[in-house]
Amino acid sequence: MDLLTKILLGLFVLFLTACQTSGTPSNLKEAEVQELPTAKGEVQIKTEKDTYSSDAERIMLLITNNSDEGLSGAFFELEKAIDGTWYEFPLKDSGPIDAIGGYQSPHATSQLTLSTEELQYELSPGSYRATFLGMASEFTVTE
Repeated sequence: MDLLTKILLGLFVLFLTACQTSGTPSNLKEAEVQELPTAKGEVQIKTEKDTYSSDAERIMLLITNNSDEGLSGAFFELEKAIDGTWYEFPLKDSGPIDAIGGYQSPHATSQLTLSTEELQYELSPGSYRATFLGMASEFTVTE
């Protein structure tokens, strides 16, 4: 192999490496909304933990509803930040986790749980957020 071929091959490998984000699928769809609050009015969401390990079996979302009305018919989804942009992190069966059966009572804190077995891809280290009713709660995944 001549020197020019070796250089070009080396540059090609570097280019491919630079274009990949470790452990993250490259075909994720960009989230429609990039900026989301953690609360709306008297409703606030927060993940049970600020940090989960990549082998976590579940992710729990706590919903504090201090309003006078119950909440229902909403969806719980995960998104991952890649280079400062949020991307949808899909389920095996596609679509959000339907929380219709999970009625959120007024003046109470309730929870929604996602089994990570439902995810199309394994969790990899990085920044994630759980979204619910136009709000988001960020968390980190580590090794």
